[in-house]
Amino acid sequence: MINDVENALIGQGITPDLITVSVHETKVSTVDPETIYVAYKPIFEGNGYVLPQVKIEVSGRSMSEPVKTVAIRSYISDNLPKLTFEDNPVDVNAVLPQRTFLEKLFLLHEEFAKPSADIRIERMSRHIYDVSRIMRTGVADEALADDSLYESVIEHRRKFIGLKGFDYDTLRRSSLKIIPTGEIRDRWETDYKSTVMNMVMGEAPTFDEIIAELEVLNEKINRM
Repeated sequence: MINDVENALIGQGITPDLITVSVHETKVSTVDPETIYVAYKPIFEGNGYVLPQVKIEVSGRSMSEPVKTVAIRSYISDNLPKLTFEDNPVDVNAVLPQRTFLEKLFLLHEEFAKPSADIRIERMSRHIYDVSRIMRTGVADEALADDSLYESVIEHRRKFIGLKGFDYDTLRRSSLKIIPTGEIRDRWETDYKSTVMNMVMGEAPTFDEIIAELEVLNEKINRM
């Protein structure tokens, strides 16, 4: 598999000295059993928060539907369209944002149900940022109103993630909890500052603003 990835990249004109392909295997239920990492030589020096690598997850753990075909292109092509390395849009199969929204809600609930010592911190606050952004579209209401999709995502996570000791029935609307509290809230706020600095382009809401939005959302979901 490593050779296949390397050969495909070299076939696209990428020289071998710019990339390193590796595979990470694990039996941990919450991690994909086989993950391919393509590390690349960055142009700019980073601070370690955003790693210079592409992560390719190979697993049946991810739901393959509902999906749709969308065209994507690089940010650099959008902003510098006249340069020689401009690329053309590429069609890819992408999951519907309604499902992504529910997945993120459920991930937050699962995470905050863990003992404090086991709750992940680094790079996790991006999920509440994503939820906040999606709430500004009609996608959130569509996802929450779709009973079939809501239940299918719960059952998929029950079967393919299967956190030990976690009650997947608590993911249902009346008991969903997506707000960090206490020390975890403080540590997520610190992580959010790094997220905004390294991952967000343009203006971003404050952590307190996002939490306030999620509190309104959480109460709304619990009443549904």
